[in-house]
Amino acid sequence: MRKNLVLVLGAGSIAALAFAASLDKSSRLQAFVKSLEAAESVQATLTIQKVGGGSEEISLALSKPNKARIETSTSLTIADGETVTIFDKSDNTFVKQPQSGATLAELLQPVELMPWRPFFDPASVSAFGSSKDAGDRQRSGKTLSVVEIKGAPASGLTATFYLDKADSSLHQVVFNVTNAGKTETKVVTVGNQSGTVSEGHFAFVPPAGAKEISEAELASKSWMTDFDQAVQLAAKFNKTLVGDFYADWCGPCKMLSAEVFSTAEFKKAAKDFILVKINVDHEPELTQKYRVEAMPTVVFWTPKHQEIKRFVGFKPLNEVLAEMASAKNVR
Repeated sequence: MRKNLVLVLGAGSIAALAFAASLDKSSRLQAFVKSLEAAESVQATLTIQKVGGGSEEISLALSKPNKARIETSTSLTIADGETVTIFDKSDNTFVKQPQSGATLAELLQPVELMPWRPFFDPASVSAFGSSKDAGDRQRSGKTLSVVEIKGAPASGLTATFYLDKADSSLHQVVFNVTNAGKTETKVVTVGNQSGTVSEGHFAFVPPAGAKEISEAELASKSWMTDFDQAVQLAAKFNKTLVGDFYADWCGPCKMLSAEVFSTAEFKKAAKDFILVKINVDHEPELTQKYRVEAMPTVVFWTPKHQEIKRFVGFKPLNEVLAEMASAKNVR
């Protein structure tokens, strides 16, 4: 199973980061990990507030040894121990994939879900980063224990955990990720916590009219953000790869997204492609490698990753569809 296919990750989520060093400096964090290790099941509702942006809610349920349920407003992902089902609420479709040993770690890769990775693998806490206890602090009307975490320098991540002093449960986490000189802050508030999850919670029952689709169809439904995995999927499914090099501050990029990529006509044509977005501010090496100097730049590659063509700047829908049609069958 590939993490980029798990819809719960979504475009608004921060991709998981590799952390380094050990956490042996924080006794409070060790207590939190031990509480997860001792639990047979956990469930909670996570409210994720992006500072300066919107909010989203995630319903999380985990059960040992190998079951998980993660639900957002747009998707539902269930791992029942043998199969992973990914349900897209927006178009009432779902895909089933075999569950592997790495599945649960992949499902918990988004930085918002990282605190729960030790539930299945206590040793994974060693990847969080360096940590230290930072006293007590009043937050949301409670006196909470504070743990400060600093990820490896390349990750750009710092996090502050707020833990219950009595049972070491997690009440809130503030994540800061600095990339290309810009810092994004997310506040994750944990509510409706419980230690009991029924087995039926991990059974997927398709809603009325739901349609099962293939992994290839899932991969072509939305823009990916992991370039290497997009290249792999294009080769696996023998599909042309489309890369959109863009920037958040780029006006023509926003026009292309709003007036072309969001249309039903484009989405219909995209079923024959693998789509990947590359933020030039976050991926300078890729930007340089593919000689991108202006945004947007849209590049087409064969399934074997040989460049077919590219165009630079905004183009209207009919012209983009023509570009796609001419590139589709090039092998």
